[in-house]
Amino acid sequence: MAGLTDAYLYCDNAQALTIVTKLADWTGNILKDLNDDQLELMRRCEYGGMNDVLVHIYELTGNKKYLDLSYKFHDQFVLGQLEKKIDALQGKHSNTNVPKAIGCARRYDLTSAESDKTIASFFWDTMVHHHSYVIGGNSNYEYLGPPDQLNNRLSDNTCETCNTYNMLKLTRFLFSWQPEASTADYYERALYNHILASQNPESGMMCYFVPLRMGTQKQFSDQFNTFTCCVGSGMENHSKYTEGIYYEGNDGSLLVNLFIPSVLTWREKSVTLKQESSFPESEKIRFSIETKKPVHFVLKIRQPRWATGNLSLAINSKPLQAVKGSDGYWAVDRTWNSKDVLEVTTPMQLYSESMPDNPNRVALLYGPVVMAGQLGEQMPDPIFGTTVLLTSDRNVNNWAHPVDNQPLTFETTVSKPASVRLIPFYRTFREYYNVYWDFFTPEDWERREQEYQAERKHQAEVEEKTIDIIRIGEMQPERDHNLVASEKSYVSDALGRMGREARNGGFFSFTMTVLADTPSNLLCTYISDDANRGFDLLVDDVKVGTQELKGGTAGRFFDVLYPIPTELLKGKSRVTVKIQGHPGKTAGRVFGCRIIKQ
Repeated sequence: MAGLTDAYLYCDNAQALTIVTKLADWTGNILKDLNDDQLELMRRCEYGGMNDVLVHIYELTGNKKYLDLSYKFHDQFVLGQLEKKIDALQGKHSNTNVPKAIGCARRYDLTSAESDKTIASFFWDTMVHHHSYVIGGNSNYEYLGPPDQLNNRLSDNTCETCNTYNMLKLTRFLFSWQPEASTADYYERALYNHILASQNPESGMMCYFVPLRMGTQKQFSDQFNTFTCCVGSGMENHSKYTEGIYYEGNDGSLLVNLFIPSVLTWREKSVTLKQESSFPESEKIRFSIETKKPVHFVLKIRQPRWATGNLSLAINSKPLQAVKGSDGYWAVDRTWNSKDVLEVTTPMQLYSESMPDNPNRVALLYGPVVMAGQLGEQMPDPIFGTTVLLTSDRNVNNWAHPVDNQPLTFETTVSKPASVRLIPFYRTFREYYNVYWDFFTPEDWERREQEYQAERKHQAEVEEKTIDIIRIGEMQPERDHNLVASEKSYVSDALGRMGREARNGGFFSFTMTVLADTPSNLLCTYISDDANRGFDLLVDDVKVGTQELKGGTAGRFFDVLYPIPTELLKGKSRVTVKIQGHPGKTAGRVFGCRIIKQ
């Protein structure tokens, strides 16, 4: 429906408007006899965007019935709470709810309803300041967690790209109501470090998720075999970098929000403004004016939050004493002549930002740019973890040094187990990487190494006692073990390991070698990311265990042992293991099973 309104708005396609209004009429017809309770039940799904497009159809047609219909897509369990300034987002699907807030913002534009403004503004503030990672994205496995608790929510499935596509759209609404540098700061952070970082510069393919687990790697869509929502919005993302660079103030001023080389044709003033720079590789930005006659206006330049000091400005090579307003913009108020040049210098340096719930886990940035540590093209050891910072010195500039003749490239001297090169996250697309880093003192690191050796010893003992192993999710091992699965059983991977699950009470089973009369255990491997799952484990149709997966610190595998009754093994060389989901629940994911000696 939004595509049809765009076809009408931007391409003057009258047929598109006819079709979309008939779709809206159809929607109104099927909902007209539902009471409030039935509507609220209907809204417990991913309906985000419906209120937005219906308000937009009202905007295009002037027919109030479409505005009225938009309220049928206005829930109380999220939007009603946001109106009261209550964060109701924990456990909610992120990209269901961002478009709802956009719809409220658009409706406020047309109706001035303060409740809609409150919802949109409070939602934005809550998402940006309490649910967002350093790259400006949000969510883990598409869902939001408790506010300000991100430390244990780092996985290969953080930051769905559609979410940030929509957050930028919402940000543009809010900025239009109240232009402030702080709002534009978020826009810049998310644009450079999530949107730009979500595309492979060699193939043009996009990320569904932008992973932030330490030691992870981006996974890009395939040209012919994947078409996720983030491919669809991704096609728009990378054609829209000019959106939001400049705004015209109600007072006739011109606001410069983003330092992106561009040419602005400002028809109302008969002015052409050209912005030139290699930002963020350089601190220098040059604005030149072309006009047929002198023209007076105020040019406002954003003072970024990341700048290490005030911007310095010069007009035609002469230092300028400008005034910074309470909105965070430097106001250059003058009559401009053709060939006038404004030069701006943005002081930048390296700095760190901590997780809200862990001061010892940090991201490293240079100016507006999130830096990623390059860990090579081989996956780091998932048991040991990944590269850390071994230092008590929190000043990044003391141990990360510029690499000669390579802009925005630094080398660390305190990373363990080896030095690491830092480059912008948006330039990272093949390598495994760290965006977040853990600080360790020498004493803490010694304990970590002891834990690593203990884990290595444990793994060696497991290998020694193993009678049989199935690498679940891999085709040949599953064939070798006669795997059988219900219809809704799927293979997926995490941290480089394959696993399998069965949804909605389904199952999968396989045969395993045993040693007759040898006391043995069934050992299964799970990942702490998975939650709200329940299933039984059976050996030759006898239940040997029940497992609930309730979630935990993301990105960690763990093993569970299930003793096998001795009588089940008498005289046998093979048994059948079955993973059976509870009614309505998912069984697994299971990332491998072993029969091991007790």
